[in-house]
Amino acid sequence: MRNDVTGHLPDFGKPDLGAAALWFNKGQGWKNDELSKLFEQALVNLDSATRHQQIRRIQELVLDEVPHVYLVQPYSFQVVRTYVKDMYVSFTNFNPGLRTVWLDK
Repeated sequence: MRNDVTGHLPDFGKPDLGAAALWFNKGQGWKNDELSKLFEQALVNLDSATRHQQIRRIQELVLDEVPHVYLVQPYSFQVVRTYVKDMYVSFTNFNPGLRTVWLDK
């Protein structure tokens, strides 16, 4: 539900910033310099093939080192009727899809 794959990786790519700082002791805990460098490069890389390789390597590093595991993942569901058109769910939970929704009824 994020518009880019890097939206799923900030905890691992920037362990000293934002919410990740809580998990990784403000950068004093787990970190991987290769992963952080790849993350920074992938954020600005417009070449799909090399970007895919960068993200793949990031995933391998995360799987190998398993710095933390989420035990709970809150899911957000929205149910709509078939006549509700152009509705989409945003990961922000602010419901921006309501701006473009229309009824085919």
